[in-house]
Amino acid sequence: MRQKDGDALSVVPVSKRAFLLLFFLFALGPDFAHAQVRSGSITVRVSDSENEAPIPQAEVRLYIFGQGNSSYQAYTDGGGGIQFLTVTVAKYRVMGAARDYEPSQDEADVVAGQTSYVLLRLRRRRTAGAPKASGSVSTASLQVPVQAQKELDAGKDALASDPLASIQHFRKAIELYPKFAEAYLFTAIAYLKLQKRDESSKAVDQAIQADPAFSRAHTLRGRLWLEDREFNKAEASLNESLRLDPSSWEAHFELARCYYNLNRVQEAFVQAQQARDLPQSNPVTHLMLADIYLKQNQRKEALAELEAYAQAEPTSPMLPRVQQKIAELRAQP
Repeated sequence: MRQKDGDALSVVPVSKRAFLLLFFLFALGPDFAHAQVRSGSITVRVSDSENEAPIPQAEVRLYIFGQGNSSYQAYTDGGGGIQFLTVTVAKYRVMGAARDYEPSQDEADVVAGQTSYVLLRLRRRRTAGAPKASGSVSTASLQVPVQAQKELDAGKDALASDPLASIQHFRKAIELYPKFAEAYLFTAIAYLKLQKRDESSKAVDQAIQADPAFSRAHTLRGRLWLEDREFNKAEASLNESLRLDPSSWEAHFELARCYYNLNRVQEAFVQAQQARDLPQSNPVTHLMLADIYLKQNQRKEALAELEAYAQAEPTSPMLPRVQQKIAELRAQP
């Protein structure tokens, strides 16, 4: 993300570092070289196993193997990330928990002067009753065979640590059920992790072909067009996603970015507001609105959005830059 004159922290220009899927968003900077010799760090990202969406305010605890009590504890920011900057060298169990999710854990070896990365993927707790079809869920997936669903779940479990292996599971799921749009979608996500954008584009197109009413596939398709600066195509895909599922904050967010890049500022503002106000939205929407307000020289409104972000994201690595801009705006007459 680049910073422009008058901007707090520009979140709207197109970047390969897309928001719902970039694991290294929370990677530490070069200042960590000054850390103590016998300490390292752990960067954790907590996401929803179904759609890779970040889970804010998830509790993360670090347990040293052989000890019963947690040594470190904190909560994720709006992007689902948390940094433990100075961690004693040891082997840890990393445990994550969040409301309405099953807890998950992984392991991390902390080496002196190095950063360990952990991705925890939490499954939503299942409630009684059959799932209801909506644009965020593929209609065809409601009839998916049990074995195909098992292959999809296995692929999701492998996605963070071994994207290539996860693709094999997703392909098997598709062989068992050719209309399995989610399997195509997660194939696209896996290819993105492998930095194979052409294959990712083909897979997301196949997801749309398998189920044209699957809104999440249109959201990803729009985001890919946006990153390729194909703004008109991105707009069409994102509008279709919202037609199918108006409650998707991600689609509103990406459409706001699209309009901003097309210099359609008022339309970007409307979409950014809707993204911010929807349940489960990410506080990064406050930064987008701050960018839009500053572009229109509405400093008071921009300040309010930046303050809202700072309150929602007290541990964000972007917080120092945000606080600096807050101080600048407060100092202006």
